[in-house]
Amino acid sequence: MARAPVGHEVGGGETHKSVKLRPEWEAAIESAIEESSVHHNSRKWTDEENAFLLKARKAGMKWKDVGKCVGCNEATARKQWLVLQ
Repeated sequence: MARAPVGHEVGGGETHKSVKLRPEWEAAIESAIEESSVHHNSRKWTDEENAFLLKARKAGMKWKDVGKCVGCNEATARKQWLVLQ
């Protein structure tokens, strides 16, 4: 198997030196990083659902029952509960 020559990326393209990007491009990259850290199918929780979740868990309600009431699975409910802590 042949190796890429020194100074070139795999695929034959030249490597790029450190360059200062435009502020709006940096902002777009930061936004993309933030969005990629949130699962694309993340459920949007309402204030009412958040309040229910906190009260239900404080009362000892089981995760599967919490999820059933809110309309999600228990893992999603647990994940949101951790976010709220």
